[in-house]
Amino acid sequence: MGILHAFTLPSVPKENKQKLKEVVLEENWKRTKLFAIIILIFEAILIVRQLPGGIDLYVGLYLGLFGAAAIYLLCIYIMGKKKIPAGYRMFMVHFFVFLFLAWGTMVTLLDQLHYGHVMAFVVNYMCVSTLFLANGKHYMLFALPNVIFLYVGLPFYQQSANMLSGHYTNLTVFIFFCWLASQLLYKGFAANFSISFC
Repeated sequence: MGILHAFTLPSVPKENKQKLKEVVLEENWKRTKLFAIIILIFEAILIVRQLPGGIDLYVGLYLGLFGAAAIYLLCIYIMGKKKIPAGYRMFMVHFFVFLFLAWGTMVTLLDQLHYGHVMAFVVNYMCVSTLFLANGKHYMLFALPNVIFLYVGLPFYQQSANMLSGHYTNLTVFIFFCWLASQLLYKGFAANFSISFC
């Protein structure tokens, strides 16, 4: 009963459910804007550090994420000048978060050929799970495809059976707890909303 209660959202009157969606969207809109700025700074540093060694696939990936963050910020600026439907804005937020996870997945697969660690995916997944508000359905939409892609892709890049087994075990535990944290954070936000508006 206690465990199930942790995943039960507080009762929100029907007339306030739409308001909750709007408040969550506004919060995520602000968070992704700040997050995109942070990405620009970090990717610029990584690009400058890598360039002396020549342009390789890593530099291409850094440039790709830098470009995605820059385009996202430009879209936010343009949309701020116009009245854009909430559905389009929500799609943009989720797509940007999806791209960030996809980037971490690609870097992690590439890392298997050089370092053998999964830090890029782990850091990105943790950021997404703790910084953005998403109910279970939305969380699965941007997280599950990347988890599947990583799990399917790992054997093609990591030849060590022992390391591969360790990756699967550690990632599964990590992903579960990140999902748990994400849903508890969303529930807490929804509970505070219920207290404020009901």
